[in-house]
Formats: sequence, C-alpha cells, structure tokens
Amino acid sequence: MKKGPIMFCLCMILFSCSKSSETTETEMIGNPTAVTLIFPYENSLCNQGTNITEFESTVLFEWEESENTDNYVLSLKNLLSGNTTTHETTNSEIAIVIERGTPYEWYVVSESY
Repeated sequence: MKKGPIMFCLCMILFSCSKSSETTETEMIGNPTAVTLIFPYENSLCNQGTNITEFESTVLFEWEESENTDNYVLSLKNLLSGNTTTHETTNSEIAIVIERGTPYEWYVVSESY
C-alpha cells in the first residue's frame, strides 16, 4: 500500500522536471526587418548630388530605418563594369562617390548583432 503513493510522487517529480527553455536576447527582440529604399528612386535617372569632378559625384543614398537593426550594409553595383562595392553604416543614409553618367543598382541589408 505504501509503494503506490511513493511511486506516484516519484513519477510526478520526474515528469514535472524539464529542461528550461531559455529565450535568447535575439529571440526576444526579433530579427531585423527589411528596409524601404527612399533615394535614389528605383528605375529612375539620378541627377542629384554634389559634383566632385567632371566624372564623379557624391550621392546621398537614403532608406527608412528598419526595426531590430544595429547596422546596415548598402551594396552598390556598377552595371557597366559589374563591380559591386559594400558600404556599412549605423545610419539610414550614406554619401557615396559614384561615376557620373553610369547606371547603378543598389540595395540595403539590415543586420542585428
């Protein structure tokens, strides 16, 4: 008779103990969200910027801030040469020197550490 309650208590103790599910800080905060590009406008001629020389201009690339983001990486591809450069910043804009009269494509990746 005494074995039944003891076995029941032991079973309850064994099955009630489980590995705790620790939530990491990244899981609590969430993954970074995608940015929305503001300027230069998609598929349009960019003729705004500061002329440095006859062949180069400085253009301010802008995007909306994204949630849960510590850093942004802008990738800029020269469509004539195929060369891609990356530029890191913690801001939602960055000034980059580009070749005038040259088509480019660009995108931004938001990162979280």
